[in-house]
Amino acid sequence: MTKFLNIENFIIAFDLDGTLVNTDKANSMAYQRSVYDVSGITIDIDNCRITRDSLNINVSDNILQEIIVKKEKLFTEYLVYTQPLPALFILQHLKNTHNVLLTYARRERAKSVLEYYGITSLFDNVYYRDSYWGKSKFDYLINEQHYSSDKIILFENDKKAIADAIYFGVPQRNIYKS
Repeated sequence: MTKFLNIENFIIAFDLDGTLVNTDKANSMAYQRSVYDVSGITIDIDNCRITRDSLNINVSDNILQEIIVKKEKLFTEYLVYTQPLPALFILQHLKNTHNVLLTYARRERAKSVLEYYGITSLFDNVYYRDSYWGKSKFDYLINEQHYSSDKIILFENDKKAIADAIYFGVPQRNIYKS
């Protein structure tokens, strides 16, 4: 007989980008347009996710900052190009659990995705990148918010983030790679 985990005493933590929702195309399209609008440079977005760290264009820091600000404003126009992932279905069907969003996404962009999918109310706590600048999101959750690492069930897609979660004590058996 299979023994099921009693999840009532656990925190269910979800990452956003690539775990609950695939935002790659929307994010890249918003960057493509903002780069062109601000600098006149055309960038190719085929088969890649563009981020501020991977944006490889030769412009001044001021122009780069202007591109980033414009991209954040444009992102909501491209939400139609996002796609729900299986973990979103799981989240929508959880009952009587303590759910937290634990994302490296910035507050405004993450809020726009949550609102677009109508899932904001499914989280008891939300921790955005803005909450823990310069820290691991798991360091923040475990050491500053005082969640017990062995009582976290994690839905995450990023290998580096998964390794980080394990480093901070989240048991590998409690991690679901999506």
